[in-house]
Order: sequence, then C-alpha cells, then structure tokens
Amino acid sequence: SPSYMLRRLLLVARPPLPIHARTALVPSLTHKIYRQTRFYSSEVRSSIRADAFFHLQEGRKALQSNKLKDAFNLFEKAGKLYEQAHDQIGHLQSLEARAFALFASGDMDLSISAMTRCLELARQSSEPTTPAMVGKLLHALGSMHSRKGEPQEAIKCLEEVWDMRSKAQDSSSNTPKQTWALGTELAHNYIKSGRLPDAIKILQTSCLPAAKDLQDKEKTFQALRTTASCLTKAGKHEEAVEHLRDALTFAHKYPSMKTEEWSALDELGNVQGQGQGAWTAALETYSQALSLARDMKDKGREMLALKNIGLAQARAGQYDVAMKHMQGSLAMAQQAGDSASEVQVLLAMGRMLTTMEQFEEAESCLKQAIELCKKSNDLKAQVVTYALLADISMLTHNARQARSYLHMAMDMCQNTKLREEPSSLRLTLGVLARVAMAENQTEEALKYLELCRDFDEKSKDFESQLTTYANLGKVYRELGRTQEANDALAKGMVLATMLKKDPNKEAE
Repeated sequence: SPSYMLRRLLLVARPPLPIHARTALVPSLTHKIYRQTRFYSSEVRSSIRADAFFHLQEGRKALQSNKLKDAFNLFEKAGKLYEQAHDQIGHLQSLEARAFALFASGDMDLSISAMTRCLELARQSSEPTTPAMVGKLLHALGSMHSRKGEPQEAIKCLEEVWDMRSKAQDSSSNTPKQTWALGTELAHNYIKSGRLPDAIKILQTSCLPAAKDLQDKEKTFQALRTTASCLTKAGKHEEAVEHLRDALTFAHKYPSMKTEEWSALDELGNVQGQGQGAWTAALETYSQALSLARDMKDKGREMLALKNIGLAQARAGQYDVAMKHMQGSLAMAQQAGDSASEVQVLLAMGRMLTTMEQFEEAESCLKQAIELCKKSNDLKAQVVTYALLADISMLTHNARQARSYLHMAMDMCQNTKLREEPSSLRLTLGVLARVAMAENQTEEALKYLELCRDFDEKSKDFESQLTTYANLGKVYRELGRTQEANDALAKGMVLATMLKKDPNKEAE
C-alpha cells in the first residue's frame, strides 16, 4: 500500500530525508501515517512487556530451582525491558524479585537495601495499583528484617502494613488468611523484642479468630499454645494454664492431633510445675503424657515423659521413685542411641543427685554427659554441664576446681557457634558470680551480677531476675551502697509478688 511504501522509504533513506521532504512526499497520507506509527509503537510496547514477563517468570523458576545467578540475571533483564516499556508496576515487580534473589543468596544487607529502594520507588509511583504494592513490599521488608534478627525494624514495617489493612475499604485485603499470616509474624517479633502484652493482644484478638474463621485446626492450636507461652513468660501462670487446657481440649477432639495433644500436656505440666507446691498437678499431667506416648507407641516422647515425671517427683522430695523413672528414661535413650536425650537425662540426674547431696554420683553422671557432648560436639550442653560441675565443686568447698570448670565454660561461650546463645553465657556468669560471692570477692561478684541483670532484663526472664536482684542487694549492702541495695531488693519484692512467691524466702 502507499502508506507502507512511504514508511519503508522513510526508514531506509540514506541520508535521512529532511522533514520538509517527508511531508511533501505524500501530503494526503500524513495523518494516516501518524495514526499507523502510533499504533505500531503501542504494539512494540506490548511485545516488550511480553518479553519482560517471560524473563520474570523464567527468573522465578530459576529461583525455585536454587539457580540464584541465573535468576538474578533474568530479573535484571526483565527490569530493563519493563523500564523501556514505561511499565512502572512491572519494573517494581522485577526489582522486588531481585531483592528476593539476593536474600536467598544469604546477602541480607544488600537484599534489605534493594527492597528498601524498591519501596521508595513504589511510594513515588502514581499508578493506581501501587498502594497494594507498597503493602506487599513493606511486608516483605519486615520479613527480611525479622529473618536477620532485627525485630524492632520488622515491627515498624509490619505495623504500617497492619494499619494500611485496617483502614482499607477493600475487604479482599483483610481476608482471614492474610490476617493470620501478618498477625502471627507481628506477634513473633513482639515476642523477640520483649513486648509480650502486644503479642498476647494480637494473638487473642486477631490470630485466634482468623484461625477459627479458616477452620484450620493446626493454626487454632498454634494460636492457643503460642498465647499460653507468652502468658507463661509474662508470669501469668493461671491464664497460661487456662489456654493450655483449651488447646488440650481442642486437640483431643481430633484423632489426627495426638502429637499436638501430647505437646500441650508436656507444656501444661511444665507451667504447673512453676507454681508454688503444684507438683501434684504437674505429676498427674505428666502421667497423662506418658500414657498418651505409649498409646502412640512413640518411644521418644515416652522417654521425655518419664524424665519429666522423675523431675517432678524429685522436686516434691520423692527421690527414690524419681530415680527409678530417670533410670528408665536413660535406658530408653541408650537403647535408641539418642545421645542428645541421654545427655539431658544425665544432666537431670546430676541435678537431682546434687540436691540429695550425693555429690560423687552426681559428678559421675555429669562427667558421662561431658564425654557424650564431646563426641557429638554439643557445645551448649557442655557449658551447662561444666556449670553444674562447678556448683558441685563449690558445695564440696573446692573453689579452685569450680573456677577451672567455669573458665572452660567461658572459653566455649566465645566459640562462634555460641555467640548467638546468650543463655549459655548467662548460666556461666551466674555461677561465676556465686563463686566470687563464696570467696568474698565482692567487687568481682558485682561485675558478674550486673552482667546477669542486663541479660535477664533483656530476655524478660523474671525467675532469674528475682535471684539476681536478691544477690545484688546482698553485694551492694556489703559494699556499703545502701541505696542501690534497697533499690535492687525492692525490684525483687515486686517480681516475687508478681510471680506469687514468698518474697522473704527469695530475698534470703
């Protein structure tokens, strides 16, 4: 056609025709040619978008197959193509995918930086679909901060998403599934940052109703149990027991939830055992757990139930019966070749024998545990065992040996694998403080106790805080720092009241 011939002529002319020659060539077809070239441009853009989408999908497949380098290159190509096509949403999707590829490669800092940049561009975009995109990117960024171990940064992002969804008029952004996913992630970050009341609130008011709306029994059980765990950490043992009983009743309805039922019984026994003189209730609960484990023919859980029964009986002063249950648990662990469980039972037996003042037998159990830990390279259990051996040395008036054990534990705490295990270091510091107090090295004891206090306050470990404040009060008093002694003991009294313990006994 004439218009086709004219376009070919304009394209191949060398040198290019000047503008007046182009318009003079076929004046009658100028408007028609303009419309056709405009249509052609739209067609090209569609072709580029299709090509970009193909690269994006192939990149996602490569990412799922763990071909990270290929995925990153494909996402980069898709981004450039979307940019050529002036497709803002597609460009944002490719940037988001690149950030996820970086995260999968383990480069958390770079992936968070890439996701933050992507979020900034989304906020600047004028596209009508970008508010939903902003929420999606914020959620992804919050998850990245959470995985990196930055709960405060994660909370900022996730709370903004929560507010956006609360204000959204579109019900599709507030489905029970979305509420559950965001609510549980927010609750876990609240727990990590020590904001237990906020975690409890969101679990009770949002996550549990969402799980029930979904008619998802696993999620409902999880919400009840996580809430109970938070209540226990907050020192609200009675409320925790109620939630665990609800979880237990719920799991008992379904034959497929025997494992969940057993875990609820196990945790219920642990919580009941934290109450003053509540070992009778704990023993009954652990006995139910033992019966259930035997019905399930689960040797591992049967072994744990036997160990728990032994611990409960030991704390109730029934040492002979307790030892029989402990030995039964140990025999099952040895028969199964489960060295990790064997270590835990030996540690429990060591603690019990120490309480019974059978120090030689206790030391023998703990040294067996050390040998097993060395074979399995379980550094954390070694630290715990050395701390217990140090306790025995102190009780037998061998402070030098106690220090030797504790320095071995401290050296292990500097190991790379234990740097992110503050509980191991906290345990060692606590024993070092007791050693220093026994040797009347008050300044050294104070140094260790203040470190313990910082650990306990950060971890919200109220039981440990109580003991630390009592010891701090004693040490401050010996140093003549009366005001600080009074402050520490007053804080201990508050905690004792909250935990429903005898404050005079704890302070003593």
